[in-house]
Amino acid sequence: MNIKRIAKDKYIEFSKYEGSQHIATEHAIYRILSLVKKQKAKNVLEVGLGIGTIYSAVREYSKDIIYYGTEKNDFCLKSLKLNLAKKYYDLVIYNSIQEIRFNNKLDIVIVDGKDESFNYVKENIQANGVIIIEGDRKDQQKEIKKIFPKAKDVHVISLKKNNSDGFFDSNHYQGGVKIIYTNPTRKQTVNWFFQKIRTKIKYIIRIIRK
Repeated sequence: MNIKRIAKDKYIEFSKYEGSQHIATEHAIYRILSLVKKQKAKNVLEVGLGIGTIYSAVREYSKDIIYYGTEKNDFCLKSLKLNLAKKYYDLVIYNSIQEIRFNNKLDIVIVDGKDESFNYVKENIQANGVIIIEGDRKDQQKEIKKIFPKAKDVHVISLKKNNSDGFFDSNHYQGGVKIIYTNPTRKQTVNWFFQKIRTKIKYIIRIIRK
């Protein structure tokens, strides 16, 4: 299935569930799936599973990905079982990153919540792994930059507004994600550079449209 279609469908689906005020936007889901595809990711960690939006989208895209997730909020833990249906039984949930014993190095880490043991990620991510931050998490961004001093980051945004069938206001632009290349290769550096330019152009277009 096309990743744009998956992102749209999952955003609308999870908008109907309790706790949807905290779900990833359609554009954020699309960007995550795009990176999973581009990196040919086989091992993914999500810090803060929430009510299951991102996991459900990634699992829809590929059933072969080994997916680790952390969550300790009681409401979210109950929601995951309810919202994911059969997909729930393919997921092993941990309270924190430190509890996980990774069989292979991580290709992608999705940050959608807090974890005090985030430093543990450094030992378990590929040399050129990518971290994606969903939402406004400035404290965690600073922490990640300390852990990965060579990292390059870019905030990727959209010129599309929220789907009227979803939870968020359709008069507002879809929220983006922060992409962090932990130890960028030449190809990743080129991608980062062009993403920076595109983001600046999109911000200018947004201002002009007001």
